[in-house]
Amino acid sequence: MRVSATPKRKKKRRKKDERGIALLMVLGAITVLTVFLTELQQETTAELASAIADRDSLKAEYLAKSAINLSRLLIASEQTVRPTITQGQIGMMLAMLTQGQPGQIPIWENANEVLGLFNDQTGADEFVAVSGMDISTGKNLGVSGGRFDFKIVDEDGKINLNVAASGSVTGEIQMVKQLASLMSQKPALFEQMDADGQVSDLRSICGAIIDWADPNEQAVVCDPLLTGPGGSASEDNFYQTIGLPYRRKNAAFDSLEELRLVRGIGDDFWANLVEPDSGRPESRIVTVWGQGKLNVNSAPAEAMLTVICAHAVQAATPMCNPLDPTGLVFQQGFVGAVSAVRSFVRGIPLFSKPAQFRQIIKGQGMLGQMIGPMIGPVVFQSDSEFDKSITTSSKVLSIYAEGVVPGRKRTTRVRIHAVIDTRQPPQQMQPGGPAQASPFANPAGNIVHYRIE
Repeated sequence: MRVSATPKRKKKRRKKDERGIALLMVLGAITVLTVFLTELQQETTAELASAIADRDSLKAEYLAKSAINLSRLLIASEQTVRPTITQGQIGMMLAMLTQGQPGQIPIWENANEVLGLFNDQTGADEFVAVSGMDISTGKNLGVSGGRFDFKIVDEDGKINLNVAASGSVTGEIQMVKQLASLMSQKPALFEQMDADGQVSDLRSICGAIIDWADPNEQAVVCDPLLTGPGGSASEDNFYQTIGLPYRRKNAAFDSLEELRLVRGIGDDFWANLVEPDSGRPESRIVTVWGQGKLNVNSAPAEAMLTVICAHAVQAATPMCNPLDPTGLVFQQGFVGAVSAVRSFVRGIPLFSKPAQFRQIIKGQGMLGQMIGPMIGPVVFQSDSEFDKSITTSSKVLSIYAEGVVPGRKRTTRVRIHAVIDTRQPPQQMQPGGPAQASPFANPAGNIVHYRIE
């Protein structure tokens, strides 16, 4: 008998059909593992990137804080450095020009070079180039893996808008005169419609700024010719009328950005009368910090012109008289004279007393005779009142610091803005008694404003 071969053939055929199952199982497992590992890698990469970003952000923040602390140390050293700089030929030259000894030295204007020793290698090289010192034997100097950039700006060289917050008649009159003088330099700004769809003239915006900061509910009449309280009518509800969800603050400005909430303050006003160059805070014309007196050794020419014209007799001072056809020429001459004199003295202060500045502006002394033809005649309403509105030293300064940590794909930056007040803080000796100056002054100043970005 012959045995049928059909079962063997079926068995072989079945084995052939099952031969690819193991391969499919392996491929399936690889696919699942690939998806799992891809998701795990993405999560791990995201967590690692987040951790690196947090690390770099923290490092950049502390680099910026280091710049703040080093700047305060530099500010505190000014009184020690001053005698060394003002002695010799520099002191003799300035004494001849201004008939007085130099005052406070703005050593913070060259802070990046002076403190470059504590920065990265580029900063250290700049320090060596300026000082000529050999730092090769120094230890634990400088930073690695990042750097800091910073700038110190004199807030007393700006028009202080918070003078009105004192609530005094004198402060209100001072603000009216200075704001009217400042805004009159750009009359075209007040011929256009505001960002809120309203038309606000010079007096409306001037009054709105003062009414925001002063503590009373009376509307200010922004008339520079007034010598007493500027108004008795109540403040209106302008902000609610145009649909804004806030009222006048009736308290001091906490920051410069708060000024944008005031009626009529738009981008054009900001770019022309507040901060002409956003990348250069030293070009700023106004401030909300400071003594309330303008430091004529550091103020921009526009701010100096504002204070001069606020106290000048317009009819006898062409550069302050909008009706005088030579006024614009003398204004440009004043700006040019300030630039030329400062480029000549290279950061050394010209004035140690307010009277010296007044006398030069009026054409007295050697320097006054030199710049007199450029600025024209200047006559003040009161010499003593003008002297009270200016100063020759700075007590309040802003430090703009930035910590920078470079990475492979991104650079981390943290910015800090700190305002330092080097005046002695008042100390209440007895409840209800008068405030007295604290005997414990901090030469590095007290921080009155601090913001991290």
